[in-house]
Amino acid sequence: MEAVAQLDTNDRWFNNPQYRLTVTKRTQVIISLMQEDFKVCGRPLIPVNFLVVRVKSKWNRLWEVSREEVVLEAAPGGSKSNQRELTRTLWLNPIHEKKNVHFIIVPNTEMETRNKEEERPFHLRVFASEPLEFYHLPFTVEKSFMNKWSVTTAGGKRILDNGKENQLWCRNPQYFLNIRKPTHLKIILRKKGGKRHQRGHPLGITVTKAHGPTVPPAAQIIGKGKEKKQAYPTEANAYAEYLRTMSSTKKEKGNDKIPDFEPPCLDETLERKLQILPNEWYQEARYISDDVAAVYAFYQPTQGPFIIVPSVATPDQQMDFYLTIFSSHADIEVKQLQDSMNAVISSKWTDKTAGGCHLYDKEFEQKADSFTWVNNPQFLLKLDTREKVGVKITLSRPEKAWKKAIGMDLVGCMIGFYVFPSMANSNFSKDHVLNKEGCKFVPWNEVNETVWLEGNEFSQNRDGYIIMPATYDNGKQGPFVLAVSTTVAFTLTPIEL
Repeated sequence: MEAVAQLDTNDRWFNNPQYRLTVTKRTQVIISLMQEDFKVCGRPLIPVNFLVVRVKSKWNRLWEVSREEVVLEAAPGGSKSNQRELTRTLWLNPIHEKKNVHFIIVPNTEMETRNKEEERPFHLRVFASEPLEFYHLPFTVEKSFMNKWSVTTAGGKRILDNGKENQLWCRNPQYFLNIRKPTHLKIILRKKGGKRHQRGHPLGITVTKAHGPTVPPAAQIIGKGKEKKQAYPTEANAYAEYLRTMSSTKKEKGNDKIPDFEPPCLDETLERKLQILPNEWYQEARYISDDVAAVYAFYQPTQGPFIIVPSVATPDQQMDFYLTIFSSHADIEVKQLQDSMNAVISSKWTDKTAGGCHLYDKEFEQKADSFTWVNNPQFLLKLDTREKVGVKITLSRPEKAWKKAIGMDLVGCMIGFYVFPSMANSNFSKDHVLNKEGCKFVPWNEVNETVWLEGNEFSQNRDGYIIMPATYDNGKQGPFVLAVSTTVAFTLTPIEL
């Protein structure tokens, strides 16, 4: 018998109907779960079950269940009952370990409902020896997306089985998410279909902050005018300050409701995530099932905006998938990164293309025939517009692959990039560089700059722009990732030297 993979979180059970029950004194309770009779619905009985779970929160649904909190399982041991009525009796206490508690009843079945025809009505009845409070908890809020890993977007998982960082990971489809209040989120990735050639390739999900740690947390949102604060040391401090500010405002105005935290607009944050930098927060599924991956967490607004990256463990595996985001609040925003406006290319400096920059040695500045920086990798950018647009260019390198070289020569391993008009490719010169002010070499693993470029001028037969990544010294070999994003469609292709 095939072993069942244990997911990071339950991908189905949490979405069953849930009912909160509260007692004020020790109470005997009889719970009855009844299916519709065959004579009424024309369908046979199915195996059903229900759980009674002890909880501390009066309002939250159950997203995860600890066996220690299960007070009763009507059909224990996984053998669900196909009787028309399933009835159990138990005693409930309002206090557990000196704390007030409530109870949630979760009726469930082995059958997962996918459409209206598969829905199964049921009747849940509760009889009690004492007065009690009974409440149907709201259903989860669901957002679903259908997509596919294609030739250009099948990037594979972030860390390969050999422990190395995968440069292609950033090619995967990416989704950006905003929340305005603390929110339960369960993210589920399912493969569409079950083709045999797709077996042996587990699915996974990565969730992290959309911006890297070099970008200040979203504290600039708190306060206005002169009182507006520019940054906080951590997201936790930012959120704590926000709550203190809102609590003070609430007392002054006599308002009991704390306003929602306002995150940055997603339209300003849709930039492809290239890698997860050291000390950056992330959550990741374990790639253990070929059919489904699921992650769950209780997220705070200041942790975001978030980015969700679904992937297959093995690069270049093309297949369709469904991504579903279940949340405890309706006020969430999700947008998919548009690949036509966000391109990424993985490449490397080799012994022939590790040309360094034009600054690293004064001698080379004076001897044009000794230049090596023009031998760096080159990429042709063509903008599908006639207008002038801002183009954000990001150069990134994997930290693990460069750690040893950086330790030996920090300055020589600094990175930067040049932008030239394509007409300069026959005679490169530093005088042709379009990003002269921004072409600064830095000792970080990621550098970016927004360059304003004219669109294609077809009447003048203009053929785009050349982007040239470089290290400070020549001879520094290693992998890198080049990403370009803008508000118009474009193409980015390597130039064969």
